Amino acid sequence: VPKMGDENIGFGDAWMLGLAIADGHVSQTRNEVHFTIGKHEKFRTYLEEKFSMFGRIRSKTHTSSNVTQRITIANEECHSFFAKYIIGKLIEKKFTTMLFDLSKESRLHVLGGYFDGDGSFNKQNGKLIANNYSCDMADQLYWLLLSVGIKVSLGRHPLYGDHYETDSKWCYRLQIPQSDILKLKPYMRSDKIPNDFKPRSIRELRFFYEDNGITYLAQPIESIKQFKYTGAGYDIQIDPERSFVASGFVTSNCRFWYENEPKVAAAIDFYCFAPETQILMASGVQKSISSIRPGDLVRSHDGTINQVSKTFARKTNEDILNIQIAGVCLEKALRVTKGHKLLTKIDGKIKFVQAQQLQEGGHLLTPSEYSDSSQKETTGSDFDKEGKYIFRKILSIKTSNYVGIVYDLEVENSHSYVANKISCSNSRFPMNGFKLECPDRKILSFFEHHVVKKLKLNERLKEISSEYYMLGDVFIHTDIKCSICGGTAIDPDTQEECNHPGGTFTRVFVMNPDWIEVQRSPLTDDPLIVLIPDEELQQIVHKRQPKAIYDRIPEHLKPLIMAKAP
Repeated sequence: VPKMGDENIGFGDAWMLGLAIADGHVSQTRNEVHFTIGKHEKFRTYLEEKFSMFGRIRSKTHTSSNVTQRITIANEECHSFFAKYIIGKLIEKKFTTMLFDLSKESRLHVLGGYFDGDGSFNKQNGKLIANNYSCDMADQLYWLLLSVGIKVSLGRHPLYGDHYETDSKWCYRLQIPQSDILKLKPYMRSDKIPNDFKPRSIRELRFFYEDNGITYLAQPIESIKQFKYTGAGYDIQIDPERSFVASGFVTSNCRFWYENEPKVAAAIDFYCFAPETQILMASGVQKSISSIRPGDLVRSHDGTINQVSKTFARKTNEDILNIQIAGVCLEKALRVTKGHKLLTKIDGKIKFVQAQQLQEGGHLLTPSEYSDSSQKETTGSDFDKEGKYIFRKILSIKTSNYVGIVYDLEVENSHSYVANKISCSNSRFPMNGFKLECPDRKILSFFEHHVVKKLKLNERLKEISSEYYMLGDVFIHTDIKCSICGGTAIDPDTQEECNHPGGTFTRVFVMNPDWIEVQRSPLTDDPLIVLIPDEELQQIVHKRQPKAIYDRIPEHLKPLIMAKAP
């Protein structure tokens, strides 16, 4: 979300900017500004009053409709004012970056003017809705609404019914829930919202949330779907924050990579996104990750603007995740490799976790307010009161094979960016593939099919490498199928440690480092690595349930577990 500026302009001027982005036209060849409105619009008199302050206005019936009026001013002063904030036309129409210097109050008047023009009130579900054909404009309006504390959803829909002639195949729909409509109503000059409108009391599944001075908007993730993808994938490197905003969500770029190492590079990859993933830029618009270039400015999860220092693209053939979340249309579901870290809340803490650790019903976070080093602290805003993030519910997570190019970024400072409206971290460790080699093809085939696939070694080795790179230590546990000890590690006949003759590995996994304690002694160079039992394991021993797990714990370990001894 673009930072809150401190520039104030006249409320009437701000309102006209909003109406102009909806129903106006700023000529690119003449010093002319036009408004096209209905003759019976309630705000017509107000518009003519404010607009005429720039000079003499011309008003005539529109050539295409007898009930539509076209109001025009042709002078340099008027044109310069509107051209300062609005650029382009039709599907390329959008705000300039100057608009994001405006204060909260000025932004609210801009939004009031826009919804007076493009907005409609749905009495059935009590939502304020606006449709337009410009993707960039819709993105900008979405972030403007969040920046002033108004919850909103943005979706893309195929064109249908009667509409203006356009080259676009889509319309972009903003929907403000009834709970937030009264925040905008005082700034609107139309009668689209009834004066007696009162929002119903309903359970709010979307809410602003503050953590460590950052505001997020939380909303349920509706679905996460996994599917096969063939094509290019992109990422961006941004220094020094190493994060950006992709498709509305903070995401981290890649932090760790090899340069000028062709032998190593052939065996490594990095965690990435599919090429169409939308990255939140500093201007408030979104660009596909495949089009991001070094030097571009993106938004990070903590609200700062940071530069992309490197971009990465690689070919891959692997399973990726398709994560569907609430408030984001199906076409903008996040397609991401399993190891990329996304911002979520687990055990009361907001942190980046690998996508493969997420579950349906959980939440991913969208930043709802930003700041940078030059911004003055703003107090008393809705975000400070309600939080810094939008919580979006995970609706589904699907897995599919993907063959094609994926992308990642390296972002300065925060080492994060926003991808498809989700906050994500740079991929700090890009090891993402290993190749098994053996001169004997039969032996190689056996291990590829019966060992590597069975134990999921490609995923486990990446996880092990990443853990060691990030923490400096990694602790591995293996489950063993043994006909002698049954996997308990103790020979029942000798009561000694079993060497598992004829046994096979059934699982390999990385243990939580919080469970491990490394004890050093002056009597030996080798440290003693011990397991510290957690509360869950203690409860299993205390209650002797679940019985299947309890019975597998060696008897000599049960007293140690109850005593929480290593």
